[in-house]
Amino acid sequence: MSFSKIFFFLSLSFIIGVFLCSFFYSYRFVFLILFSISFIFFLIFKREKALVVFLCLVFTSLGMGRFSFFEDKVNNPVILKYFDKKVEIAGMVTKEPEQREKDLRLVLKVRNIGNDSINEKILIVTDKNKVYSYGDILKVKGKLREPKVFEDFDYRMYLGKEGVYGIVYSPIIEITEKDKGSRILSLLFRVKQGMKRGLDRSLEEPHSSFIASLFFGDEGVSEDLKTQFNNTGTRHILAVSGMNITIICSLILNLLLSLGLWRKQAFYISVISIVLYIIMIGFSSSAVRAGIMGIIYLLAQVSGRKSLGQRAVTFAASFMLFFNPLLLKADIGFQLSFAAMLGLIYLQPILSGFLLKVPEFFQLRSTLSATLSAQLSTLPITIYYFSYFFLLSPIVNILIVPLIPIITALGFLSSILGIISHALGTVLSFPSFLVSTYILGVINIFSSFSFVLIDFKKTHFFFFLFLYLVFLFFILFAYRKTKEKRLKFLKY
Repeated sequence: MSFSKIFFFLSLSFIIGVFLCSFFYSYRFVFLILFSISFIFFLIFKREKALVVFLCLVFTSLGMGRFSFFEDKVNNPVILKYFDKKVEIAGMVTKEPEQREKDLRLVLKVRNIGNDSINEKILIVTDKNKVYSYGDILKVKGKLREPKVFEDFDYRMYLGKEGVYGIVYSPIIEITEKDKGSRILSLLFRVKQGMKRGLDRSLEEPHSSFIASLFFGDEGVSEDLKTQFNNTGTRHILAVSGMNITIICSLILNLLLSLGLWRKQAFYISVISIVLYIIMIGFSSSAVRAGIMGIIYLLAQVSGRKSLGQRAVTFAASFMLFFNPLLLKADIGFQLSFAAMLGLIYLQPILSGFLLKVPEFFQLRSTLSATLSAQLSTLPITIYYFSYFFLLSPIVNILIVPLIPIITALGFLSSILGIISHALGTVLSFPSFLVSTYILGVINIFSSFSFVLIDFKKTHFFFFLFLYLVFLFFILFAYRKTKEKRLKFLKY
């Protein structure tokens, strides 16, 4: 057995350990017993594989232990003793302030609470009309609260995955110092705000916020528009997610190949595009995660090796979970990224085989197979968390996803030129306006088709697992059928 294959099994075992502790915590000892029985079985009947099985068991235990350690930090943070008390906190704003419709949210890296030195992060929720910046040193007075755990949403774990352990609502805030953060991040955030202003000067709402969301996420999009995207199964377009980036990566790669570039040339150009994109939006954790997934997908495509994609995705997932094992449980974006990537690696070749009669005019077949693959592979997660599915979602995605790279490029150009010249930005934003009008028009029309929105109510976790087992069976069965169909098609 090769080293890379052994490393793949160890990485997968670590992920399984994190998964077991994330969703089956109370049954973890049962699974350890089952793994131990499997080890004894291999030790008796297949001695040459006994060491690998033993190491897999060890790495599964490491995954479980790693998750338990991080979960304990969330449940028992250093600031626990200050909860529900009025405190005076000093610290620095470590992320760009998040502007919402009703409030402004700041992530504060605490330096001290009263006279005690503390090194943890908290969330500040304040008036939306206040103005704060990354790198500001603040003195905050208010009641420190523990994030709540709701019946259908663990807000404490959601914030905990970002290292945020407490919340202060509507505090008294005093800025004591400014511009104390990283100069590089400060520059990136200024560029980002400048681009947003350039779009606002060139385009009216909701077009400016929609195009800005393609670069920076949905922080400026209205709740009504978010609801329309949710109901049509296209919310991934507004988020910096792996599902979005992997589809775009597929389209960019296919477009470059259709223009006559070699696979390596197309790969390098695509990777450079992803890196520049991540730099532009300020190295957010979701963007870095999605960028890694996108580059892995491109690597698998350009090498023509499905096994490379399989192993690379597993390595990347285990690497990210080692540094933050809470992602698997508390970050839906991570789950969607992982599922969409596996769908594009495994499902897309199968669907392409079934779609051989679909013409490649304007990359229609590639677009259709990539979109359907990502949609199908993320379907169980969507049903489990959101309890509904829009039957026409694949059609809506096919109608608008091919235009996302185009409007992204057009929007980027008009936002940059909008900073330099309002007149020039307005003129060059017209193509962006046309594409945006089409996309938002499609979303608006299909969002009114509520009769094809299937409500699954509250789905059980085992139904979620059952759907993925069905997908696994389909992949194994269809893989052979696809080969036969390709050969039969080529004869004609």
